[in-house]
Amino acid sequence: MELDKRLYLIVPYKEKDIAKERGARWDADAKFWYIEANLDPLEFQKWWGILEDTYEDKEHIKSMGGVFSGKLRAWYVPSNLKFDKFKEWWPAVLKEYIFEDCYILEKCIFRGGQSDVFQARSIKGRNKYAVKLFLSGDTQELAKDLELGFQKETRALFEMDNSKYVMKVQTAGTHPLSKRKFVIMPWMPITLKAIIGKSSEEIIRLLNSQVASTSDHSAKHDREIKPQILQTSNRKQDRWVELFSNYLLPLLDGIIHCHKNGFYHRDIKPDNIFLRPKKLKDKFIFEVVLGDFGIGKNFANPIVRNRTLVGNYSKGWRPEKDKMEKEETWDLYSWAVVSMSLVTGILPQSPEDFDKIQEKQLLAPLLGEQIFDLLSQAKSSKAKERPKDIREFRKDIRKYTAVRAEAIGV
Repeated sequence: MELDKRLYLIVPYKEKDIAKERGARWDADAKFWYIEANLDPLEFQKWWGILEDTYEDKEHIKSMGGVFSGKLRAWYVPSNLKFDKFKEWWPAVLKEYIFEDCYILEKCIFRGGQSDVFQARSIKGRNKYAVKLFLSGDTQELAKDLELGFQKETRALFEMDNSKYVMKVQTAGTHPLSKRKFVIMPWMPITLKAIIGKSSEEIIRLLNSQVASTSDHSAKHDREIKPQILQTSNRKQDRWVELFSNYLLPLLDGIIHCHKNGFYHRDIKPDNIFLRPKKLKDKFIFEVVLGDFGIGKNFANPIVRNRTLVGNYSKGWRPEKDKMEKEETWDLYSWAVVSMSLVTGILPQSPEDFDKIQEKQLLAPLLGEQIFDLLSQAKSSKAKERPKDIREFRKDIRKYTAVRAEAIGV
């Protein structure tokens, strides 16, 4: 998405200094602000307004409120009108930011080795979405690997669309202008990473802010969430029981659902575990959603079984592969590491941190011996020592968590 010529802007007089600070320039002859090809048009989106290929539709554009500039020799949309309604006549470079004639990119959130992630808005409503835009690839081999990544992720997400614990896809395809592959999903800005080390009250406040930011009725939501804060503060708590019930058991169920449908995720870590506000009868909660299947493996499909996407796995969150490695234990290993990180409140940043969160003297008092032993077994560096049946593991850890909750009186 690079400009091959100037992009003219509709900048109100009171905002000219802001536009200038961002790199816009003033065309004294045309009497319009513009940006050169070296700038990102997304950063100037609020001032988009110039139209192209308008000759045959000029009367229609005029009836909609468009204005013709004699000096610029072009139609434009005044700043008091919605530019979205004129998308049919947007310059070609801006049409690359429109997907499925419905979603418009707003800003880039992340740039990676295989894809870029953008926040987008819907033309038809207030909802926000995440657009994962795959790179094209500079070489034929890289292009093949990126295509494989797109196929893996869309196949996984579409085929597991019936699980509430797996990220749902709005749509996916190839952009007709840029030819880049894309996946569009609901916008979820909060991941499990955001609550590691946070108290119950801090998590509730984070939840409150998310609910308020996505609704016009934040005051009402305040009233609905505050009773939950009081309830959380007054009842007896156990960190493991609370985290297991709210986050780790749903995450484990999501992993089991993936395996049941023929997919190993292979990159489970806090950044890939999303939290979605959900309304219950008298309160809101964070619902766990598993996303980012870009390096997953479809073990039910022999065509892609032995291919791996370009890029490195997340060290520390998954095991170092050995000769006896069983891939079905990778995700359970990662689940155990995430559990240790969440319950200790430590987000590992180094090998020493990963060692620290599994120390018995730190973990055992927070879990009890039986749960500690189960997690240690799941995170064993020796593949043959890990639980072979993830469903049986779920039964065991759920049973011992229930025993712990009853003993403590939670």
